[in-house]
Amino acid sequence: MMTQMAMVVLVLLLISGCAFLPSPLAYLNYARTGFDVKQVVTGEPTISDVILSSSVGMDCQIFNALDGKDICVERPQE
Repeated sequence: MMTQMAMVVLVLLLISGCAFLPSPLAYLNYARTGFDVKQVVTGEPTISDVILSSSVGMDCQIFNALDGKDICVERPQE
């Protein structure tokens, strides 16, 4: 019975996403979202784009997928 209850609680936590974030973390999440929206509007990379780019060593913009382009492209040679 306890295993089933633990599984139910785990599933509820997983499907709730960020709903259970404490208030300070929720406000940081709102600030990050606001920054990312500004970056998308101005055509600059978002925080996720920067992290993805540095991890794969390419220039990446996730929103390129909406235009049917490749998400990551080779960096231009300097």
